Amino acid sequence: MTAGVVAAVTGPMAQFLRYESRSVVTNMLILLGYAFLVLGAATLLAILVGDLWFPGRWRERVILGRRVAPIDASEADDPIKALRAQKSYFLQFSALVAVFVGLAVFAFQKGTGFSLEESYQRTTLRSDSVEPKLELVSELGEQRRDDRVPQALEILDSVWRDETQPLEVRRAALTALGQVGDYLSDAVDRWREQGRRTSWQGETLTGLRASLAPALRRFHETAPPSLRAYVTYVLGAIHDDESRALFLNDLKAFPDESSDEHRTALLALGVARQLEALPDVAALANDGKERDDDTFALLAWVARELMFTFQRYYQKTDEDDIPEEMRAAAERLWRYYGEVAATGAAERRCTAAVVLTQARDVRLREVLFRAFDAPGAGEIICGYARVTAVTGTVRTLGEDGQELRQRLIDALALVSLGDDVVTRWARDRLMHVSDDSENVRYLLNDLLAKLGQPKVTG
Repeated sequence: MTAGVVAAVTGPMAQFLRYESRSVVTNMLILLGYAFLVLGAATLLAILVGDLWFPGRWRERVILGRRVAPIDASEADDPIKALRAQKSYFLQFSALVAVFVGLAVFAFQKGTGFSLEESYQRTTLRSDSVEPKLELVSELGEQRRDDRVPQALEILDSVWRDETQPLEVRRAALTALGQVGDYLSDAVDRWREQGRRTSWQGETLTGLRASLAPALRRFHETAPPSLRAYVTYVLGAIHDDESRALFLNDLKAFPDESSDEHRTALLALGVARQLEALPDVAALANDGKERDDDTFALLAWVARELMFTFQRYYQKTDEDDIPEEMRAAAERLWRYYGEVAATGAAERRCTAAVVLTQARDVRLREVLFRAFDAPGAGEIICGYARVTAVTGTVRTLGEDGQELRQRLIDALALVSLGDDVVTRWARDRLMHVSDDSENVRYLLNDLLAKLGQPKVTG
């Protein structure tokens, strides 16, 4: 009967805890009561089984704790019965109780799919307290394991859609979705570079994009202003190919380059690494507008990401087979950033040099020669440029404490493998280095080493 009661309350209790409860304390009290009920049922079942296995008056000794005569008079002459009758069977009985409790817990979890952690998460999100919700959503955005990411995505997806949630909680859920999507996309890119075509990250990302992107695109049209930029970021993070027009429309609809909407739309173009956006970004970089340092760094980061995508996509393609629009866009970008690397302010020259490392066009060599010998190039020590967005996402360009000329040498090494012009330039430049320019000598020899050429000494 007790086992029947346990079975009867299990389903409704699991449903209540997962979908209705609004208090973690209430959950704990319910689970505590359920645990006592399971323990009682397990004890009664253990007693019934014990009656079949254990001889004599074991119940009185184990259950009631009475001191009873070890054996009946009729069994006194049987040494085996006498020995068995003297045992208390307490350990065996306890083991039976533990087994029945374990079976009950196993059946509960398998039958209901109940997870204490999931119950806590869903109950917290139904509660009225905002701070615990924000903490939980932040934790979900940091999940990286294959057995945790799907559940985290399911919960986060339900939160941003829930109009009863406070706006700050929905914003946090979108930010967390973007963080997980960003991780999945980066993981897929890394696996692809290593020649691996399948991974759990790729499968999860594909499913996430299919279920999430259409809803986000629809929501973007009517989203509250405080959520619009976050929606844009998530669409970029999950690499939704159908959102490019949406990003470009936001750039036009919000021309103020300091606005969250404009900056996030620009960031999304880079995060998504959509090759089709390369001409649009090239046009932005060459539009002649004066930009502050933050916006310049953001646009440079986007340009680098798309130039990286361009090189990866066309690395095994003959130049004549590359679409003219794409070739022209890539050239416009490296020529623009080459000019900045030679004549811009110190910080911008550093940023432009990082972008040029992704150009890998042999025609870039003359631009890099000029930037290397430009006035003041030898005195510039670069930091890293930080790119931030409304979501709190941070990207960086370059390494801290690196010389500008070192960045230019790195770019030259990438564009000039097998190119005799660069080798001759480096050797000729070394022949005219003054004695007090040891650093220049070191950098040029470093370039020769990267090209597989012998160093020049003396």
